[in-house]
Amino acid sequence: MGGFLYLTLLNIAPVPINIYPDITISLPVSLPLLAAFSGGVVTVMLLYFYDTFIDTVNKARKSALDKRARRVVELYDTGAEQLRLNNSGQAEKYFKKALAHDQSHTPSIIGLGVIRRMDGMVSEAVKLHSKARGIDKNSVTALMELGEDYIAAEQFTNAVSVFQEVIGLVGRSLPPHIRIRDILLKTRNFKEAISAQKRIVSIAPSGQAQKERAMLTALTYEEALDKLAGGRFYDARDGLKSVLRNDGQFIPAYLKLAEVYERIGSTKNSIKTLVKGFKATRSILVLKALEMFLSARGEMDKVVDNYKWAKNLEPDNEVIRLLLADAYVNVSNFALARAEIDSLNGSLAHTTLYHLIEGKIQHGENNIDQALNSYGKAREKEAMSCLSFTCSACGGASHEFSGRCKACGQWNALRAVLS
Repeated sequence: MGGFLYLTLLNIAPVPINIYPDITISLPVSLPLLAAFSGGVVTVMLLYFYDTFIDTVNKARKSALDKRARRVVELYDTGAEQLRLNNSGQAEKYFKKALAHDQSHTPSIIGLGVIRRMDGMVSEAVKLHSKARGIDKNSVTALMELGEDYIAAEQFTNAVSVFQEVIGLVGRSLPPHIRIRDILLKTRNFKEAISAQKRIVSIAPSGQAQKERAMLTALTYEEALDKLAGGRFYDARDGLKSVLRNDGQFIPAYLKLAEVYERIGSTKNSIKTLVKGFKATRSILVLKALEMFLSARGEMDKVVDNYKWAKNLEPDNEVIRLLLADAYVNVSNFALARAEIDSLNGSLAHTTLYHLIEGKIQHGENNIDQALNSYGKAREKEAMSCLSFTCSACGGASHEFSGRCKACGQWNALRAVLS
């Protein structure tokens, strides 16, 4: 306004303005300037308030979206915790609530798929996990669960294809490689399973590499057993030799290799294998197998010699000394059997074998009453095997030997103990 008054006072000549082709008006120069000035102020104010309005709207919208997203995450987390606690009914409710807020929430869709698979509705699980995969093509979790669905449906080819797709996304991650290996084992495709396990060994972190190498040895052993069951004795022999080259402590392989040699008519190699096996493992089980092979050939003196040899290798092993006493009894050398029994410190006096040997010695020395007493003690324990087995990994007990612990699945972990 100050500018308007100033220009008016100066009485500057009016400015002609054409407002229509034939109409012209004259205005003081101060009026257009005032109009221009006033219009600019209004424009600036409108722009300011518009920007402020839009910013407020965006902030409100973002706040609402953030609040909804947080709510979805809260519902999903609660559902996931319920699923972890095996409360699948409650978990399903929370997953559905999350999806009511966000229909494309992939984790909740995956969670529902897991519940469907748990309930045996595998086809529904496949649909849900396929939907999650469609929403997020890079969702490793969706793909892994879809692979598990196909395994449950025994569609192993599809499962392998899905896990290979996961490998394409994550590369050197172990889980998809392990699942492919497990599928190949389930379908008894040992050759491909071994190849898969070799890949696992190559990518396993240092802390897990030893375990995976042991698994590779176990798979090679299983493949050899499969060949043995199919009557492919020479292939089985070569496979078992490969196992022992990889792990010279693998007790089941020595036992099976000795069996294979026996079946192809090479008892001499059976005995050599078991001698080598005991040197490597100091396993009582291998020693007992050696006794069995020699006894079958009627070479009882060699049984004694082998136990004496084993005693020299393991002079503090009382089980070997007890077995040597038994070997002496079997060749009627009761004096040496008595010497071995008397040298024990009593830690094996509770065992069935101890009472049997004591009874045989007393019988051989014509101490019939004492012999009957010892046999009676042995009979009290006859429900128990002389040899039982304890897993060095989990502590599980078994009265039968197998290459793999039935309790924890660990290979080459059963150790023989007298009972």
